[in-house]
Amino acid sequence: MNSRYYLLVLLGCWLLSGGCSTTDHLPVEHEPVGVDWVALASHWPSPPEGRVEIVTFNDLQNSEQYHVRYDIEITRDGLTMVAQTLLGLPLYEVSVSEGEMITTRHMDRLKGLHVDGALADFVLSNWPLAQLMEAAAAVGYSVEQAGNIRSLINSDAETLVEVRRENDAVKIEHHDIPLVVEIRTVSRVQVNR
Repeated sequence: MNSRYYLLVLLGCWLLSGGCSTTDHLPVEHEPVGVDWVALASHWPSPPEGRVEIVTFNDLQNSEQYHVRYDIEITRDGLTMVAQTLLGLPLYEVSVSEGEMITTRHMDRLKGLHVDGALADFVLSNWPLAQLMEAAAAVGYSVEQAGNIRSLINSDAETLVEVRRENDAVKIEHHDIPLVVEIRTVSRVQVNR
């Protein structure tokens, strides 16, 4: 074999290892709070759609950023989220249906990047306010919306999460952990089902 082949293999290995590092060491624990996000995600009230989103996790504690691409399909009966690095390496897949979540991890080390935390952020920023309020009230929390800002508030009247939406961009600020999540929808299509 020629040296170009070995160079391509070496370059591929270097890119693969570099692509994985964006989420391997995310130190901020990003776990959802109290609300049954899986039950909510099992019932999408709008027409089915598909989305591609680029999500940036801003770890304020360590001043670091991590990027993940999500391919999402939402139907009336649930959703499927496929997470991958920006280079296309698979991280995990989530399927939610009938109040159950099935997760397939493709990497052993996803420290800090919790699948259910990503699902909670997605549901909190996209589901109708009335459904969120009902689910939050069931665990003693509340959800409030003022203009383009939606807040999840615990039973001690502390704001845990704030979601700011502007067109196809969403900024989610977690007050309980040093994390800001920025979501940019790069494509959205209606799905015929």
